[in-house]
Amino acid sequence: VGSGGLLCEGEPYPVSDMRIQDNKISNNTISAVNPDVTNSIGAGAFFKSVKLTCSGNEFTGNKITDPANWVAGGGMNCESLALGSVISGNTFRNNVSTNLAGGMFVGWTHGYMKIENNYFFNNSAKLGGAFASYYSTLQLQNNVFYHNNAGLSGGAVYLTGEDAGSYHTVCLVNNTFNENKAKYAGALTVNLVNALVLNSIFWQDSAATDSREISINYPTFEIAFSNIDSSCINYAVDYIYGEGNINMNPLFADTLLNLAGLSPCINTGTDLVTCHGVTWEAPLYDIDNLLRPDPEAFLFDMGAHEFGSIGVGVNESAVGSRQSAVRVYPNPTGGMVNFQFTNYNLQSVTLKVFDIHGREVATVVDGKWSGDQVVRWDASVLPAGIYFYRLVGGQRSAVGKIIKF
Repeated sequence: VGSGGLLCEGEPYPVSDMRIQDNKISNNTISAVNPDVTNSIGAGAFFKSVKLTCSGNEFTGNKITDPANWVAGGGMNCESLALGSVISGNTFRNNVSTNLAGGMFVGWTHGYMKIENNYFFNNSAKLGGAFASYYSTLQLQNNVFYHNNAGLSGGAVYLTGEDAGSYHTVCLVNNTFNENKAKYAGALTVNLVNALVLNSIFWQDSAATDSREISINYPTFEIAFSNIDSSCINYAVDYIYGEGNINMNPLFADTLLNLAGLSPCINTGTDLVTCHGVTWEAPLYDIDNLLRPDPEAFLFDMGAHEFGSIGVGVNESAVGSRQSAVRVYPNPTGGMVNFQFTNYNLQSVTLKVFDIHGREVATVVDGKWSGDQVVRWDASVLPAGIYFYRLVGGQRSAVGKIIKF
């Protein structure tokens, strides 16, 4: 059984180019009952052995059901895609698979294919409610996973393979996970895959058995510059909890998971990380293809949305603005820090500093402010680490990171 909607299968040589753009693929169903059928794939669409560009599509309400056999990809199934394939800017909503990948499945695909700028809402499966991959090298970046569900494991994402191989076979950068659910691992399950997670947000993803957001079965997993409760990571293997991680309420502004103006995830990401001799870079654009980092900030945010690059349906006044708010220098610092305020004339202004656990460590300013001035603050008494400042004045606010060495 192939696809209930769209089926495209090419030959390995020569590779066929396939572009699928700006389509609505909805309410297709595969229900295999033939005992001779061993697998069912891609209720909405199935692509194999092509160089695929899939962008701007909506996969909604597609369903693949076969309790007895292996099925994968309620919305879309991709296998053995050629180098240069890209899956970008799509929405997967309310798709269902009784086995793998309610939204999208990718298998036997290499070359670190980019799966980016996609929204996954309310998809469900047994493994990988929104997304699952098998024996593939991928880069997932700028994706939003919201309210997906897995009956067994990986409420949002399930990554598996046959042999872990070299570092790192899958890299997840600037993704946002929220309110995904599973029996085990509410957000992410990693099995026989070496995975690296950067600049990502995990918040209120739940597992029925042990409340864990991430489960690592084998062999090596690294996470850095991400918002995650380390107690919500279940691991039985090598696990590296890298630098720059925080555990704070990300303060989402809406169900698209834009960041509100006081979010601690603003300015707390990184532009690149080098692991095992390989340098991984954060994308220079966010899920809405707007500039990352915001040119007023020069620092990367965690998550799929870059604050200051206002997303779809978000009122700038509702989430604050970085523009002309505060300049902090030197940063990193060993002692004195300068805060330069602009455009806060005759307003009541508060500027406070917090540690990574959200505890207030200093009140730098609390009172009326007039003109463009510089306030000096002595951070030398604080231990080395990451701190956050929060500026509130009138209807505007700003938040940022201070690194103390």
